Amino acid sequence: MNLSIFLPYMVLSIIGLIMVFTASSYRAISEGNDVSYYVVRQLVFMGVGFVVAMLIYRLRVTVFRSQAFKKLAIAVISLALVFVLFFGEEINGAKGWIDLYVISIQPIEFAKPVLILLLADYFSRYQKDFGQNPGWKGFFRVLGRHPLVPGAILLWLGIAVLLPDIGGFGLLLVIASLMVLGSGISSKVVKVLSGLAVAGYAVLVLGARLANHLGWTSDNYQVQRLLSFVNPFPEAQGIGHQLVNSYYALKGGGLFGRGLGNSVQKLGYLPEAHNDFIMAIVGEELGLVGLIFILGLYFYLTLYLYYRAQKARSVYIQMLLIGLASYFLIQAVINLGGVTGLLPITGITFPFISYGGSSILTSAIMVGLALSAVRADQNRV
Repeated sequence: MNLSIFLPYMVLSIIGLIMVFTASSYRAISEGNDVSYYVVRQLVFMGVGFVVAMLIYRLRVTVFRSQAFKKLAIAVISLALVFVLFFGEEINGAKGWIDLYVISIQPIEFAKPVLILLLADYFSRYQKDFGQNPGWKGFFRVLGRHPLVPGAILLWLGIAVLLPDIGGFGLLLVIASLMVLGSGISSKVVKVLSGLAVAGYAVLVLGARLANHLGWTSDNYQVQRLLSFVNPFPEAQGIGHQLVNSYYALKGGGLFGRGLGNSVQKLGYLPEAHNDFIMAIVGEELGLVGLIFILGLYFYLTLYLYYRAQKARSVYIQMLLIGLASYFLIQAVINLGGVTGLLPITGITFPFISYGGSSILTSAIMVGLALSAVRADQNRV
């Protein structure tokens, strides 16, 4: 087993368990539950996730290239997303959850590893086709010849917009774009996608600033989040409440933190302290030093996966590792961007650290796939 992947996974998971306990303790008690309510559930999620990761590790990574798996995965994810679009449980203005009574799951989370598997196979299988058809016309010509995978991904992106799940949409889109970049199939396509991403962020920031300046408002919770991230202080008692208290948490932590368990902001001031904003609590209790340690370990894992992708001896393994590394990179960037106000708050969790069954299981699946891919590459003659 590759320890450069496994050890960061285990250490970050243990840190996450500790931080979920301290960040959720006040909320658990205020809801009438035992102080360990959330951490016990997180421990169960972690246990199941570990088993899933080890099972995937033991599988041959080529299993996921079969037509049967691809068609089944596309069907299950597509049906689950259509279901949540019409019948999903609504939380914070988005219908992204299926309530199973014991646990609520987010199908969009499980679309992430499936998207990576599908695109890794797609770009490696049709690499010659893309090479023989350069440019935009060639790119879309190949997509038109083999429409199942791109069609499914477009469907998922469309449903993410309709839910609306801005974070899920952005994450799927950026992962797909980075995999296009990594495939090397068309520099023109990559340049245009990169330009659209930069332009999209600029429009988002400028649009939000203009809306705030003109006093525009909305009853939609997701839109309110978008409008508040550029300047949350005028709405510190309203929609800007989370971000303002995130700032207070990070400022209060300083260099070395208030000490484990001593957060002030988790005492009812910062909603989702154990979930989306757990890194703010990490900063408050463990300080900048604690944040740097966690982020250093996390980005070591991410960069190691990119390194292994560069050294991979098959296109499929290379594309798979690029997709997995991109997931960890973009998920963290979006979460930290929301916590610090550099990006809109989207509900994206921080892998291994944040509370949540779907998030923990998805991250574990990614680790299992990474371990399996690296083992397959090492065993390749």
